[in-house]
Amino acid sequence: MTHTMDAWGLGATIFFIWCFKAPTTGPEEEYSIEFLFSLCRRAPENVKLLVYKLINPSVEARLLALQAMETPEYREMEEQLSAASRLYSGDGTLTGGDDDMPPLET
Repeated sequence: MTHTMDAWGLGATIFFIWCFKAPTTGPEEEYSIEFLFSLCRRAPENVKLLVYKLINPSVEARLLALQAMETPEYREMEEQLSAASRLYSGDGTLTGGDDDMPPLET
């Protein structure tokens, strides 16, 4: 398995988490964020952009997983997950309100 295939798999997994289905990329000339997320609008913009870069049909243009960790989209997602994790105790129960949680974009 190549690094580009790993990146596609990572992007597809993130897409599945947010959209509850596998991504459909379609022909390379039609590939766009709007096309990719046309039936899944609940993902935040930073997630959409990161997934778009990870599952690009053009292998040459596809963002690799390690490169993704250097993007502003990844750092924003990491901050959101960190803020959300502070709301839960070690046993997975909710510990407090959502005052520390940044709002999700719709």
